[in-house]
Amino acid sequence: MKKHHRQIVFTLFGLVGLYLVLRAIFMPLIHDEIATFFRYVHLGTFIPYHSEWSTNNHILNSALTWVSYELFGPSPISQRLPNLFFIPVYFFFIWKISGKIKNRYLQWAFLILMVTIHNYMDFFSLSRGYGMSLAMMSGAIWFVWRSFETGKTRDYFFALLFMFFAVSAILILVNT
Repeated sequence: MKKHHRQIVFTLFGLVGLYLVLRAIFMPLIHDEIATFFRYVHLGTFIPYHSEWSTNNHILNSALTWVSYELFGPSPISQRLPNLFFIPVYFFFIWKISGKIKNRYLQWAFLILMVTIHNYMDFFSLSRGYGMSLAMMSGAIWFVWRSFETGKTRDYFFALLFMFFAVSAILILVNT
């Protein structure tokens, strides 16, 4: 990718990231975030078999939100920080995957679509785990792609590791 193309991409990433941070700051908490906070984060009981059985307990999200809560208190932004931290991870892997697309127009279409799909990107501004999962799934896809190209055990390992964390962030992925 040429230098000025990279600048455009990073500007796009920066603007979308800024939008998501502002959204996380100014949007009131939603029902699921409140339920997760009072059932798991506030009590510190999110470990399976030691907590309430509910699909609302996305283990990685609950654990990282608990850490953020312990460090920064119960504010809405502190609950959403863990998902916000995964925005650069998502952008990085989307950028890496786009580099594999040979057609420049398709590459740009992929990049723009993957960072402007409102319904997906909004997950990064909520304390739900879906944003984390999207970032980790993107990493898993990147490393699966690399493992097909290189055949290296390291790439297979990282693909499985990223998939493990994607499933930990939102358990619905167990079915996929």
